[in-house]
Amino acid sequence: MFPAIPCGSFSSIVSLWIAQSTKAQSALAALGFPAELISYALDTRVFDGRLPAGQSVTSLRERWNIPADRYVIGNFMRDSLGEDLSQRKPQKGPDLFLAIMQLLKMKELPFHVLLAGPRRHWLRAQLRASHIPFSFVGKESQADDYPANILDRATLNLLYHAADLHLVSSRSEGGPFAILEAAGARSKVLSTPVGLAPDVLEPYCLYRTFDEAALVIERDIRDGFLSAALDVHYERVHRNHTTTANALRFKQLYERIEHIPVFELPAIALPSASQKPLLEQIRPKVIRVIRRSPRLVNLLKRATRRMSRPAPPRRGNLGISVSLWHEFRDPPYGGGNQFMLALRGAFERMGVTVYDNRMADDVDVHICNAVWFNSKRFLAAARRGGLRMLHRIDGPISLIRGSNRDLDDQVFELNARLATATVIQSEWCFQRLLEMGLKPLRPIIITNSVDGNIFHSRGRMPFEQNRKLRLISASWSDNPRKGGPVYKWLDEHLDWSRFEYTFVDSGTLPPYQASAGRTFGRARGPPPSA
Repeated sequence: MFPAIPCGSFSSIVSLWIAQSTKAQSALAALGFPAELISYALDTRVFDGRLPAGQSVTSLRERWNIPADRYVIGNFMRDSLGEDLSQRKPQKGPDLFLAIMQLLKMKELPFHVLLAGPRRHWLRAQLRASHIPFSFVGKESQADDYPANILDRATLNLLYHAADLHLVSSRSEGGPFAILEAAGARSKVLSTPVGLAPDVLEPYCLYRTFDEAALVIERDIRDGFLSAALDVHYERVHRNHTTTANALRFKQLYERIEHIPVFELPAIALPSASQKPLLEQIRPKVIRVIRRSPRLVNLLKRATRRMSRPAPPRRGNLGISVSLWHEFRDPPYGGGNQFMLALRGAFERMGVTVYDNRMADDVDVHICNAVWFNSKRFLAAARRGGLRMLHRIDGPISLIRGSNRDLDDQVFELNARLATATVIQSEWCFQRLLEMGLKPLRPIIITNSVDGNIFHSRGRMPFEQNRKLRLISASWSDNPRKGGPVYKWLDEHLDWSRFEYTFVDSGTLPPYQASAGRTFGRARGPPPSA
């Protein structure tokens, strides 16, 4: 939902943002950015809800060798990475699509998958491995088929008509445009609640889990209940998502553009007697720091991706130095500690010079972990000015713990005083922060990663049908909100003739969760290690 949160230089010059979904508009508003909703537009001359003269669903299925007696589930979005076609593209959720198909197969439902478009390599391979029948409209190739397998809009329109349902499984989207196309073609559509999906689709045409989607599809195969949404979706597209509708919205916007006030970022102040804005209190060098923040953020993005790519360390040859501010503990310890250790290793492998909790003039950027560092020392240095600080925030702490709102207040007091930019570890965290009225400074989402030297697939034992399924859980906290009751329920209700369950904890959890050095029920737990 937030592929690029407005930050850096653009946020200081843009007076009005154009959002293309209600979700995006709400997110911008929560950040204090004024936004108008002008959504994507569909060419309704192509996707007009009717088949061309001389065409029928029967003839289309014969043309593409699609079984006439099957419930056909279409998906026309790429699923593979361009740089490695054997790997899935996570944003598109092909693994979710696959899980839904596997569950439908397990239920022995009469369905058939219809794929089209370039870079469908991963899903084709997985469907074949799962013995799930499918048709692919295009020319199959082991090489990259982009742009060779891109279909024209007229052909896509026919494919929507040939399918009984179009299934969107994306985890993150600006659109997806397929929702507008399917709705415009008067095809049933079922989607995750991404992008503009909630703006177009009826609530019962949205799903969040693979089993929820499978239940909806099973019911539609049985009684066709999704047909009730066809007219509603079609009318919404024609009312809100055409070039004519957008032309009117832009005309209305331009008529009042002179009255749109010039946007200014809120003033940020350091604690002092004068309470002047930050840029007036510290030396002019910090202006260059804020302008450089996109480079620093990109560096952190690269480091996070590098965590899962083990490589020999090389120190200091990138010409950048970073100081990581955190109360480091010897592993194993909590997730934040493990992340900061992994980040240190990733930076070193990139050739960045890394210090722990160092305050010196030769440090290019300081990365501070929420409130889990020596903030008093850092504040004292900040009053002298010139610090480049990326503030990593997760939580909200009070939502996770059910208490300690004061710690959230401390986080955002530090954020307002010191941050050049804020790194949020997930979209979920960002949404919850906004809901609680907590507004991070110049936020960007960089999701967590793990240390690839520890978590990898090398030497992994292949799955065997003739042994028990192996489950593993790990919890470092004694907070019940971390899932203790769920672990206890699993321990009491698992079919132990089919499952083997391993639970790993810190050794300090209450008895109903404990496993390391103790036992609860049938689950076994080795002692934790680094």
